[in-house]
Amino acid sequence: MNDGLLTVGVGDAVYLSGNYSGAGTIAMAGNATLDMVSVSGGTIALAGGGNMISLTPPATGLTLDGLATGDMLMLYNTTPLTSARYAAGHLYLYSNGQQASDIATSSDLTADTLLIVPTVTGGALTVAAAGPLDTAALPALQPAERLIIGTSDVTNAGTLHIADVGAVEFQGTVAQAGTIAFDGTHGSLILDHPPGFHATLANMQPGDTITLAPGTGYALGYAGSALEVLQNGILAASFTLDSGYDLTNFSLDPSGLAPSIGLTAAPTQTFSYADNTSQVTAASHGEAYTGPAAGLAGQFIHITPDNVNVATAAPSVFIRTGAGDDAVQVTSGDNVIDASTGSNFLVGGTGHDTFFVDTTGGQTLWDSIVNFHAGDALTIWGYSPGVSSHGWADGLGAAGYTGLTLQIKPTGALVAAQATLVGLTSADLSSLMVQTGEVGGNSYLSIIHTSAASEPLLAPLARRIGKVPRQREHRVGHQRIDAVVEPLHRLVPPGHVLERRLKLGQVAHLDHDVPVAHAAQPEAQLGPRDPPAMHQPALAQMPHIGIQLLAEH
Repeated sequence: MNDGLLTVGVGDAVYLSGNYSGAGTIAMAGNATLDMVSVSGGTIALAGGGNMISLTPPATGLTLDGLATGDMLMLYNTTPLTSARYAAGHLYLYSNGQQASDIATSSDLTADTLLIVPTVTGGALTVAAAGPLDTAALPALQPAERLIIGTSDVTNAGTLHIADVGAVEFQGTVAQAGTIAFDGTHGSLILDHPPGFHATLANMQPGDTITLAPGTGYALGYAGSALEVLQNGILAASFTLDSGYDLTNFSLDPSGLAPSIGLTAAPTQTFSYADNTSQVTAASHGEAYTGPAAGLAGQFIHITPDNVNVATAAPSVFIRTGAGDDAVQVTSGDNVIDASTGSNFLVGGTGHDTFFVDTTGGQTLWDSIVNFHAGDALTIWGYSPGVSSHGWADGLGAAGYTGLTLQIKPTGALVAAQATLVGLTSADLSSLMVQTGEVGGNSYLSIIHTSAASEPLLAPLARRIGKVPRQREHRVGHQRIDAVVEPLHRLVPPGHVLERRLKLGQVAHLDHDVPVAHAAQPEAQLGPRDPPAMHQPALAQMPHIGIQLLAEH
């Protein structure tokens, strides 16, 4: 089709099978569809909004006039259109690094009104005057595809993913871009206008980059868990990062037209995780601690009814699991462990650890605590003086892990919670200080392993447990899986008893079989080695637990 004037009426559709090479104008009146094989000239004038143009590159010499919110341009190619760029009134399309099209736009179109999305089929590109953009509504990008977001009106209900060897470019001024996840290596986040930009970055790995607008005077800073980009001493952009990062993980290359930030080394993955229910294991560096308690550097929170194992080599962390039968091990520092309800196996480290037992939900539970020593504390939440009561029994617990057992009656009737201090006996009661208290309306019973040398630890203990409950209340009821958790390998079969503390790289299993009375009985009728009256089957069997401590890497 050569020169001439063609009008596509409101709601009409026109298909041009040949090459359009004219210098004339095709008018689209609104909600109209124009399907063209190829174009080498002419103008398409759009009006009314909601127009759709489909064409196959090359598309050279074409001018779009009046592109507005709701209009869309779909471009298809026999080879994938891997990237696109809008600059100086021209839309440039690239295929395998080579320019495939150059489409001019009228002067009323600016970068801040343009959205370019590579789709998952046919190497297509969608070009639209974006208006408000919800990142949750964007299609998934394929490897090497590039997303260009021109609009500044961005909401962030979802996570924006950068595909492997792909890129996401923000051409406008965006204050809150939500969460941006790197799904592979050598992904690129491009900021054409960094001032005021903020996003949360997930899974960034060595090889991934952040490219900044051309300029000088860039420098990097780090505050809390945020990477800061300074220009001439003024904060330009910031990124909230996963736990474990610090300024030493990043480098700034100021050379070339576009300075770039690279991740030189990923943070050490300090938490190993295994879900015995789903048979999934993983390693994670967790995240920065977000609660009010002083002295905690990181946290790993995974609230699920599954039976899980968590182990860490990181010092001074907060670990929170859900209602399953869990195993948690720490190694050093002053840690806080909250394994919620269930039958849990908890291994303390060399520092001063605090273990939480929560009786507020009314469930029966039994925790076994290994390496409970001077400076450690056991806090029973839901213990009300004058209503609740407690006692001690020797030699209870799983075979091979018996010890002095605290038995709690939250309402003064039946034992609902037990905590076995493995290896301790009634002879150690003189080293255990019992206190009651209340924090923010939450009453508790605290058991502190103390000695003459460790009595000064009481003040730090109050600091450790005094404010943490507020964070617990905030977290309870939120199902959460760390973003880094992914299938790595199957757990090895169970069948062994843990005879010693684990070291990095070791895999061990333990049997935690707890016989339970067949029916609820008054406490006075229970023998000294019988478990509490639980509304469970005759044998409450904690699954064989496999704990794998992954060496730091």
